[in-house]
Amino acid sequence: MEIIGYGEDGLTLWAIQWKLGHILNQLKDQSDLQECQVFYRPSFGRHGGPGSSQFGEFDFLLLSSGHLYLGESKWNQSSEKITEGVITLRGEQANRNLVFRAYVEEWFDKGDWEGVPSRLRMLSPSIDKKIPSPKSLLAGNLKSILTMIKTHFGNKKPIIRDVLLYFFHSKEMQKRAIPNKVQVLKGNRIDFTVMALDYSGAVIEDTHYFIL
Repeated sequence: MEIIGYGEDGLTLWAIQWKLGHILNQLKDQSDLQECQVFYRPSFGRHGGPGSSQFGEFDFLLLSSGHLYLGESKWNQSSEKITEGVITLRGEQANRNLVFRAYVEEWFDKGDWEGVPSRLRMLSPSIDKKIPSPKSLLAGNLKSILTMIKTHFGNKKPIIRDVLLYFFHSKEMQKRAIPNKVQVLKGNRIDFTVMALDYSGAVIEDTHYFIL
């Protein structure tokens, strides 16, 4: 069976399936692929905002032997502005990473997430988020994924890094610049590692669709 994909979601899955070794090499991570786990598009609610417990969804989470990578994906058809090699993300996209980072750190430090709002208030600018009600779907989802992360790393807290995969087509490089840095619009500063991946080898000729 042949599976055909389109857009950032499909490209993320393509990269996870076929380019994971390359991604780890570019991150200077020597982990064995067999030691890694990947969560594809884990969601923590789409209706976030100030005072909400929801904070969005990742394109991927990558767990290696010692690192937890929080993944964002963009491609050359994305609407984000690129100027002089810098791609601009919306504030909520960075907030998502900061909120989840607070959950992971609180989970490893104290085994719960009661202190997450306090951690977020200490940021500049602060992030107004509440923890989910105990019986909510979000609480169950968070507990499941945090438990799996804790199981993967044991008692050793992982090094958390923010990664942006930028997918480009080599034949269309002149139409749009490939970014190498990230800036955040009206939000906290966050240090993304930008990695460019050429997906042109997977493309069906004369289309924007590709083989997964």
